[in-house]
Amino acid sequence: MSSINHLSQLNAEALIYRLNGDVLSTIFMFNARLRIDVHNPHVPSRTTRATSQVSHKWRRLALSLPSLWAASLDTDDPIAWIEVVLARAKEAPITVVILI
Repeated sequence: MSSINHLSQLNAEALIYRLNGDVLSTIFMFNARLRIDVHNPHVPSRTTRATSQVSHKWRRLALSLPSLWAASLDTDDPIAWIEVVLARAKEAPITVVILI
């Protein structure tokens, strides 16, 4: 068995992988909308990007949620990434994070 097939099988067996799309999308949105605390900085764009890289299932789900990307815009990100986020946000109202 190839290592990719083995990892896919392990993912499929994990409890979190069994959560349905509605529950996962709620968790994704909660993570993207966490409040920023000076002592514990949280950057929604990094969280959303990392979330979309966990597995194929999570990536498909994250990419299907324009509101997730709209809540993940960070002005400190490189322009190229901001353009990707805006494209993924489509017509959803944008939330902009400005760290001072």
